[in-house]
Amino acid sequence: MKYIPLALKDTAHHELVLQYLSETYQQMNDTSNYHKTLCEGFDHYPLSSFFYPHLIEYYSGRSEWERALELTNRAIREDSTQVMYHLAKSSILLNEGDYDRSFAISDSILQTNDSIPEANLYAGLAKFNQGVTLDKRNKSTNYRKTILNYYRDALPYLEKYRAMQPERKDTWALPLYTIYLNLNMGKQFDEIDKLIRK
Repeated sequence: MKYIPLALKDTAHHELVLQYLSETYQQMNDTSNYHKTLCEGFDHYPLSSFFYPHLIEYYSGRSEWERALELTNRAIREDSTQVMYHLAKSSILLNEGDYDRSFAISDSILQTNDSIPEANLYAGLAKFNQGVTLDKRNKSTNYRKTILNYYRDALPYLEKYRAMQPERKDTWALPLYTIYLNLNMGKQFDEIDKLIRK
């Protein structure tokens, strides 16, 4: 730490120094300087594979979704071809409750490459959450058909995610359980019910 000001003047290794410095601050539990260094790193090296993921993790851990979205939009402006940025945006919008936009982004990714597990998960959860939200807000039977349609829309995405990530039971089991129950899918419901009870 004593030689940090000198090390930061080394333009050839500036990016690496910022990485080491941020990791040091993290180990020291100095969150203020950790965040500040990550921001500086992203400002100078927006295409680095280090600063963006760490900043997203930092904002997500604090549920600072607006800041995470702002960062992700900046990253997309730097390189719109990076699928990781679009997946992150879909996830952030999902956490913000903007289910339509979250679904649109994930579905767009899947049009190009349907083998990305997270895109299937976020698309499925966006539809599932719309159904759950509507169900909680409206106890009237008038909305039942719409709710069930959201669950039907979510089903193929979540089943595909389950097939791709069988070990992530904590992520897909409860939504699928709810969908199978509401859609009266007895065989599938019994299977997942046993799975959850294990």
